[in-house]
Amino acid sequence: MPDFSKPLAIGAALAVFAAPLAAAPALASTTSDVPQVVVSEVDPNDDWIELHNTGDVAVDLSGYILSDDQDPIDDHRVVIPEGTVLEADGYWHMLVDEDGLEGGFGLGKGDAGKLLTPDAATLVSELVYPAGTDTSWAVCGDEIVESGSPTPSAENDCAAPEEPEAPAESPFTGQIVINEVETNGDDTDWVELFNTTGSDIDLAGFGFRDDDEGHDPYRLPEGSVLPANGFFVIDQAQGADPGFDFGLGGPDEAWVFDADGAVVAHEAWAEHADVTWGLCTDGQGSLEQTKVSTKGAPNDCTTVIEEPTVDSSPWPGSQQTAAIDGEDWFSGDMSGLDVEGDDTMWGVENGNGLLYRLDRSGDTWAIRDEWQLRYPDGSGIPDSEGVTFIGSGSENGIYVSTERDDQASGVSRPAVLRFEPTAGGGELAATDEWNLAADFPGLGANSGLEGVTWTPDADLVADGFADQSTGSAYDPASYAGHGDGLFFVGVEGTAAVYAYALMDDGSFQRVAEIATDYELVADVQYDAQTGLLWIVCDEACDGRIGTFAIGEDGSFAQTALYDRPADTDNVANEGFAIADSCVDGQRLTYYADDNDTDGFSLRQGSLDCEAPIETPAPSPEPSEEPTAEPTTPADGAGQGGATAEPTATAEPTATADPTETAAPAAAETPAPSGKLTATGGDVTALPLVVGALVLLAGIAVVVASRRRA
Repeated sequence: MPDFSKPLAIGAALAVFAAPLAAAPALASTTSDVPQVVVSEVDPNDDWIELHNTGDVAVDLSGYILSDDQDPIDDHRVVIPEGTVLEADGYWHMLVDEDGLEGGFGLGKGDAGKLLTPDAATLVSELVYPAGTDTSWAVCGDEIVESGSPTPSAENDCAAPEEPEAPAESPFTGQIVINEVETNGDDTDWVELFNTTGSDIDLAGFGFRDDDEGHDPYRLPEGSVLPANGFFVIDQAQGADPGFDFGLGGPDEAWVFDADGAVVAHEAWAEHADVTWGLCTDGQGSLEQTKVSTKGAPNDCTTVIEEPTVDSSPWPGSQQTAAIDGEDWFSGDMSGLDVEGDDTMWGVENGNGLLYRLDRSGDTWAIRDEWQLRYPDGSGIPDSEGVTFIGSGSENGIYVSTERDDQASGVSRPAVLRFEPTAGGGELAATDEWNLAADFPGLGANSGLEGVTWTPDADLVADGFADQSTGSAYDPASYAGHGDGLFFVGVEGTAAVYAYALMDDGSFQRVAEIATDYELVADVQYDAQTGLLWIVCDEACDGRIGTFAIGEDGSFAQTALYDRPADTDNVANEGFAIADSCVDGQRLTYYADDNDTDGFSLRQGSLDCEAPIETPAPSPEPSEEPTAEPTTPADGAGQGGATAEPTATAEPTATADPTETAAPAAAETPAPSGKLTATGGDVTALPLVVGALVLLAGIAVVVASRRRA
């Protein structure tokens, strides 16, 4: 086998290309009418492919095709424009991912640059490269190497890439160490510093950032003092509380600079810790997994924490999932999902505020449209976390749950936005906004609405749903202009789900709260086939998903808690959806992985059509006092009325402007039970058991007949 740690000779690369080993750089050419033209350089960072005419006559490349490693190339094909002539010994490059470019595509972390004949039948030249370059991959003599610097349309730079200059060392190096790191992936991250000396150290003007050099270091304010042999915590900004305005990932790094910009301390970690990363002897050694989070106090790496016993059941379906997206479709941050019928999927991406429509043909999914989402006034980038539609399809609009405006990332803006997607994608401003900030005082900017789903009034009334704001049975007529159903939103920061009536004048009313004992809520999905509400917790709960149903008291309570499919990794599943149809006893399920694990963000599994349904026990009392009356929009927000569908005015202002506030703690509620029990010998329990059996029979009838409205 070739030694992939060294540059490959072109002859060796040809041999490698013939075998299925695309991990190392490889160059290949085949017989064509322009054999002297080769792919000479590929830049996966800026998405361009360079060609070199190695012959002594000019070559007309009009109509030839550039592509990547997609096989067959399908839509990843950029046609070289008419009149493109490559002179003898000349270089020419083309961007292959420009906006509006027909057939455009991005070059992946490990991919290929191809040149094909106009009929796409013959490969002229190909350069296959692995992941991992800050410059480009270039042909240098008979080798393929990482270039010293990209040289589009010019002779390749065959010098080795320059090593980055080591930053200057601070006189405080060794006196200040990074002692403990919390990387929650939300807005509660922090870094703890430790003073190894016997004197206080003034930290005013010191800087802190993560591994992204594009982030401006957070400067510590006046009065920041690290006490002798003591601790100082740098917090992430949260609401009105100051701090750094970026999250700490896994993997990531922490850099501390003095007031002159010299490096004081640096630590790196490969993944999120189960608890925190810390020095097990304060101020000494390397970061290790701690047993207990000790923010601002001596570290603890010895206390044995007993894992709580979780009463969960195996996943009721296939124990495997499979990727359904292309490796270069997304780069992370995929979140909520919803399936329209069986062959259309809606998904949102939170990092850039994007909405996707994907269509299925046979067993293959493809992106049909992509939209850049905006707020109703055309501004901002909504941090889009969940997606749903009302009724049976998207013709009534697409609704997106958001946490904040990514262009004002320190301000909480937990809102539901309505959109009317236009064919072909592009910019898309919301038609309406229901900003729920007034109902969530103190909610962290990155702890807001993670999931959203719509539930028809007819189902809620039929199942005896209770309106917690009135203390009586839910009556849709009480909420004029709210349409034909309620929106259920999952809130990360409270680990709970809330039912809302969203009125067409921009006002809203919280109708109920559903408490969970999860670490957080990542998504929520109502399944009209069974009447179950699926509440998703991501990797923080080892990928478990619970089902909730309306019990005898009219509240949703947990009926089952399922483990993730046994043969899958514990990835950051922030989206979950279930297809409508049952085929061969299975319904397809879909997951969105926020971390794009192994280069894939969308995965498909399955669920038994006859998954067991248990009767819920009464749910705990809600932890927050709901408002008694619908929240009224600001003056001029809308005209009101009792329309069948929410059609709010162009600029709804349902709540006060978002404010910067600190994050609340999750409500402490007892874990609801999903089982009915009777004590042996206690005849008073017999009516309860009989009643339960009758109720189960009733549920079976409902399940058999229920369909999404």
